[in-house]
Amino acid sequence: MINRLRKIRRVVGFRVPRSKVIATVQQEGSFARIKFGDQTLTYNILNHDLAQHETYDFAALIMAAFSMSHNIEIELSFKISKTMAQRLVDIEKVYGLWSLDTLAPLRVNTTAIVDPDLPTTRLKSGVICLSGGLDSLSAAISATQSNSVSHALLIAGADYPSAQDPGFLQLKDRVGRLSSRLKLKTLIMETNVRQLGINWDMMHGFNLGACLHFLSPYLSHGSFAQDDTSYQQRFRGPWGNFSYVPTLLRTEGFDLQTYGEEFDRVDKLRHVLEYDERLLSDLSVCFADKTLGGNCGRCFKCVITRAGFHALDIPQKDCFVDTSSIATAVKAFRTPRKMSAVRGQMIRCSELLAVLPDGEVRDAFVQMNKRLHRRYDLFAAPI
Repeated sequence: MINRLRKIRRVVGFRVPRSKVIATVQQEGSFARIKFGDQTLTYNILNHDLAQHETYDFAALIMAAFSMSHNIEIELSFKISKTMAQRLVDIEKVYGLWSLDTLAPLRVNTTAIVDPDLPTTRLKSGVICLSGGLDSLSAAISATQSNSVSHALLIAGADYPSAQDPGFLQLKDRVGRLSSRLKLKTLIMETNVRQLGINWDMMHGFNLGACLHFLSPYLSHGSFAQDDTSYQQRFRGPWGNFSYVPTLLRTEGFDLQTYGEEFDRVDKLRHVLEYDERLLSDLSVCFADKTLGGNCGRCFKCVITRAGFHALDIPQKDCFVDTSSIATAVKAFRTPRKMSAVRGQMIRCSELLAVLPDGEVRDAFVQMNKRLHRRYDLFAAPI
């Protein structure tokens, strides 16, 4: 009841914006600064020179994320493409229909709409976001196999605070080795978007889109990974990496696509294994210990990945610090109270239970799945 009252209060508060601000953009080579109200958002390519943007579609996308995350009305004082102007209309319509109680209505206004010429100096190739995780690695393999990308993009300021963070420096080395095996050139981008704060669960796809669009003077298209299959998304519902989101991010001048919707997480592990088993040594899936750039071996993402290794009869790789009992770790996990987390863990359990061999690891996941279903049935049983 308390949570329901909080939701009602939040939604009622969305009826009018908290404030109205004007957004401006300044670009100096590979560095861009977006000012809105008393905040400054930055994007910076650390290892490549970037030509001047003719339009600032990347800034429009991330301002849309800030508008909906913080219930503010933003006037864009910079030029955007005609296609991006239409995308803003589409975003307003789609998120308005979804009526998510954690996001305010989109309130972004612009009058500087142009029909830009396509950059003549950029490469006719693409870039894929590569964080080093299983989803992004499998997606990068698919993109490489389709000959659609030449570059990999690693972003500092999302999972790690900055490009100087010790954990990020380790991650950069790991991603560099992955990119090298995939014959991709690595681009490093730094942004402070996470420090300023957006609704990360629902809007991180917009940040990926903005980062990729920022590279549009250099490359012709971008891509990133899908976390879940189409049937899993149907259960999970709209969220930050929902498969429809990329259609709201692409423009006529910069296409955007995703890879991986056909694979569940075990399929992705098998996909990497079949392509080049050596890649697994540099896999980075951990969200618990950010000092490593690698994997603690104990958090939920590490344990379900280790369980995938077990299901496919792959020896535990040295990318995990802790390789103690998987079953013991699963038994110790508490059932989350947040329903989005319950749904996410139910998805991961279901795909593992389909492939795990009989034994204590499978038994532990069976019991975990029962606990998750009890919580789900109690609070969010489907109609």
